[in-house]
Amino acid sequence: MSDSTEPFVRIRGLEKHFPIREGILKRQVGSVKAVADIAHNLQLVELTITPGSPMRGYSLSELELPADSRVLAFGKDGDQLQLPDADASLEVGDRVVAIADFGVLREVEQIIVGESGRALAQGGA
Repeated sequence: MSDSTEPFVRIRGLEKHFPIREGILKRQVGSVKAVADIAHNLQLVELTITPGSPMRGYSLSELELPADSRVLAFGKDGDQLQLPDADASLEVGDRVVAIADFGVLREVEQIIVGESGRALAQGGA
């Protein structure tokens, strides 16, 4: 038996992906990526703008999130994530990384993704 204080397993960057499906055929139109808890009451998520997103066509400056949430990064479809640009428009496939209190996480997802992806996005919460 070893007296080592090193952990047996070390996990970093734990992520869970939840598909967002729309339509009769439930075609995947995006995904929500949840990252392991930052603090006991916070969750870092990557949300994808879907065809049914209520914010589609709006700019990041028009995105009104609850007080206990912030946009941390933004990426156009196919591009790397970058610091958010207030003038960037939200189009299908674009990604928004937000940090939110668990109490407002559902509201943040509804604002960015829309109702259609909610049931699947909740899977790991």
